[in-house]
Amino acid sequence: TTGCLRLQRQYPAVVAYVLDPGAPPAGKSGAGVQGVTLKVRPLRVAPMFDGRKLIYEQPGPTWTSDFYHEWFIEPAPMITGIMQQWLAAAGVAGQVVHGASLVPATHVLEGTILELYGDYTDANQPRAALALELLLLEDRGDAAPRIALHKTYREQAPLAGARPQDLITGWNEALRRILDAFDKDLAGVKFPP
Repeated sequence: TTGCLRLQRQYPAVVAYVLDPGAPPAGKSGAGVQGVTLKVRPLRVAPMFDGRKLIYEQPGPTWTSDFYHEWFIEPAPMITGIMQQWLAAAGVAGQVVHGASLVPATHVLEGTILELYGDYTDANQPRAALALELLLLEDRGDAAPRIALHKTYREQAPLAGARPQDLITGWNEALRRILDAFDKDLAGVKFPP
C-alpha cells in the first residue's frame, strides 16, 4: 500500500480595520455658516505611516509593521472621508464637499497625517498616537489664499490592552478628540459675510 502525505500549513488570517470616531456631540449639528462652502482636500500622510499595515513603536526604540493586521483602506482616504462627514454633520459650513468636487469653495481644508502608530514603548501604558496638521485656507478668487487656521493636533489615547482591537479603539478616541478640538477652533474663525 502506498500512502499520501498531505502537508498543509495553517496561516493566520489577515484582519482589516477601519476607524469610526462616531458622530459629533448631540446638539452640535446645524445649518452651518450660510454662504460658506468648505472643500476637504485629500489628506497626505507622512511617509513612515503611509501604507495599509498597522505600525508599532516598541522599546529600543524599534518600529515594526504588522503583517496580519492592516487598514481596510489606506489611512489618507479613510481619515479624509471621516473628516468630511464629521464636519458636514457638525454644521461648520453651509456646505462641506469633497476635494474633487466642482462646486466652488469659499474655504479649503488641507492636512497631513503626521503620526499614526501604536506606542508600546511602555508595556504598562500602551497608547494610540495620532497627529494631524490641518490648514484652513480662505479662497479669495484671483488673490493668494489667506490662512484662516493652521494648527497641529496631537493625541495619545491610553489602551485597555495590547490587542490590535484595543489600538483601533484608542485611535477612534484620539481622532474624536482631534475632531472636537478642530471643531472648537473653527468656531473661533471669522468667516467673511
